[in-house]
Amino acid sequence: MNQSVGTRASQASVDALAAKLSSDQSLRLAIEHALSESRQIVSFLLPASVGGKLDVVREVVDDLIVAAQQAGMSVSKARASLLKGDAARAAGNFRTAYAWYANAYQLIAGSSDRDDR
Repeated sequence: MNQSVGTRASQASVDALAAKLSSDQSLRLAIEHALSESRQIVSFLLPASVGGKLDVVREVVDDLIVAAQQAGMSVSKARASLLKGDAARAAGNFRTAYAWYANAYQLIAGSSDRDDR
């Protein structure tokens, strides 16, 4: 009997983790979609401290820059935009930060495969 309770608890944990991963992936895709169109969704413009997702937006862009660099793509301009976004975010200019993150994303999305890191 204890084994079946443990198995059910483990399955519930696995199911909860799978749902969270699916939700996280959906959020990341929604962020990429918004960034690709420079759409300003309010929750994406606001920092986590007030319930927004700007920190996740930044993480998505940084992850993509790293992946693009590992693939040999040009990332120097995108990284510069990311850093400008970070400076704006630190100064409390969240809309400007989002615009720089969108710019960085678009630079990666439109990047040639030339490596000029």
